[in-house]
Amino acid sequence: MWTTRLIQRSVRLCRSPMPWSNVQSWPKVFSTSTFSLKEEERKGRTFYPDDRIKNMEDFERLATPEEKKHMEMIKAEFYQLCSRGNFQDIDLTEMQWLKHMNYETKATRVRHLKRILRKALIQARKELVGQKERGPLVYTESRRFFRDIFSFTENQIIQSRLAQAMMLEDPIFMDLGFADKLDYDEIEDVVNQLMITFGLIRESAISTESTLNIIFCNATPSPEENPIIRRLMKNVPDLTVSDLLVTVTEKSYLDLYPKKDLVYLSPDAKEYYHPDDGIPIIGAIVDRRTMTKLSYGKGHSQKLRIRRLPIDLVDTIYGNKSLALNHVVDYLHRLQITWDPEQAKEALPKRKLKEKFPRKRK
Repeated sequence: MWTTRLIQRSVRLCRSPMPWSNVQSWPKVFSTSTFSLKEEERKGRTFYPDDRIKNMEDFERLATPEEKKHMEMIKAEFYQLCSRGNFQDIDLTEMQWLKHMNYETKATRVRHLKRILRKALIQARKELVGQKERGPLVYTESRRFFRDIFSFTENQIIQSRLAQAMMLEDPIFMDLGFADKLDYDEIEDVVNQLMITFGLIRESAISTESTLNIIFCNATPSPEENPIIRRLMKNVPDLTVSDLLVTVTEKSYLDLYPKKDLVYLSPDAKEYYHPDDGIPIIGAIVDRRTMTKLSYGKGHSQKLRIRRLPIDLVDTIYGNKSLALNHVVDYLHRLQITWDPEQAKEALPKRKLKEKFPRKRK
């Protein structure tokens, strides 16, 4: 099936529809306006801690009456949850209170408290294990010496492979242009998925296959001031933009490659993506809120070809067809190497391939 499409690459414009193009009919009328009033109001919003308010002392001194009233509200909400026996085992620090202010709804604040409780339980478990009578792991000077040599050599190999990939491999674009449309919780999810993506880049650099070449584009207003990159810098101490395993630029992908070579990926597209179609573009968004056709609308407004991943071509996909950013990158990398969606589906999470409520056999 995929071999047939490869043979027909030279006559792409006049080839007949392939079997996997027989998908459900696409609505003839739809709106390309993807941003609601609430999302527009998010533009220019700052998240705590920021350059103005860095701790609770600054908050008490510089916060507006509305901000102080909001802090009192979320504290009362927290104490009410504690009185029900949900989070009485955690005590929020000043920095955690400031971050707690960034969540807009009660549901997102409860998720934040659950993450804090989970981390506290993990830390308590580690301290309990450390109390056991086990001698600490002691490295001899020779073992430490060889460990440092191995780490240095591995980093040199990774940097060399990445430099070669920038010159020889086709890139995968990650569009950071949606950063001002995301709320605090969604930016946190994007950053966590990008951290996993960096691990995939390291794995590809020390493997025998091709190395991932990822470009973060539309990092506006600058790579250092983009909300996603700034959150990434805060999560990893002493990390700079030059230390990232990707290329970061405020330029658009339209400034780097001709429009005919670009393909915007969207789960709402009608046709499947094939590596022969062009250079893929991934929108750095999450599907936590209902942002209908957000990536589709941007690709449509820029008059780019829009495709969706062939994840349901060889197997049934259950639930939402949207994938995390790290799963999309891993799937694309496997697809570019093998040109086989059957082998590329190994990158998909198991929950997408397994039916949550299996049907009973008659």
